Amino acid sequence: MYKATVSTCIVLLIIWGFILYKNNTTPEVVYGERTSSEIQAQTTKEISLVKEERLNKKELNEMHSRYSSPESAVEYLFAISILEEVNLFPDAFTVEQFNQDVSLIDEINKEKVVQELMKSLTQAGDLEKISIDNTMWTTDQKSVRLLVDLFYKKQKKPVRINIKVKKVDMLNNANGKVLSSYYYIDSSIKEIVARINKKI
Repeated sequence: MYKATVSTCIVLLIIWGFILYKNNTTPEVVYGERTSSEIQAQTTKEISLVKEERLNKKELNEMHSRYSSPESAVEYLFAISILEEVNLFPDAFTVEQFNQDVSLIDEINKEKVVQELMKSLTQAGDLEKISIDNTMWTTDQKSVRLLVDLFYKKQKKPVRINIKVKKVDMLNNANGKVLSSYYYIDSSIKEIVARINKKI
């Protein structure tokens, strides 16, 4: 009886410790949905401000705040795909993940491949809205998996996928201090597209 009680207490302590660890290491995510037109308009404005070098301090702070959240990485990926911004597509991913994906592509014309991937993500412009509904824990403290529902015009039900995003620190070259941190997609784009195509 005593051994059973001790064993139960140990198991409960381990579970409690795991829950505390998960709560303290999982990044804060804002759940909810946004329409394609909303994320497209916001990203178009940001791209324009950056290209024309018209960013003031307020706008820069707003962009920093926005891209410091996990859900922004998913919104950016789909916004770039809607806008068909081939050159900005790699910026949605961690460098390691994008390089890994590109190395697996046999096609010489990488631009053509990226265009096809973007069309698959939006189902050729059929994407109406994105909803981030929940998170899944990962072993990496800087990563989190987001459960995302994709609503397409021709589909009665949303397509649910999970996308791993990772926080990447931007360091000061002089002293190595963290200047800022942003989230990027850390899932294979080929796997994301395969999941979408499988459910459509």
